[in-house]
Amino acid sequence: MSYLEANWATEEQLIWVRDAKMSLSDYLNRWY
Repeated sequence: MSYLEANWATEEQLIWVRDAKMSLSDYLNRWY
């Protein structure tokens, strides 16, 4: 994910990546 963060310039995209990571964490915590 850090590759995307480094290459995506806009704030919206960074926020999206951060949200996606948090969602993934929540999902994994819920099911594993």
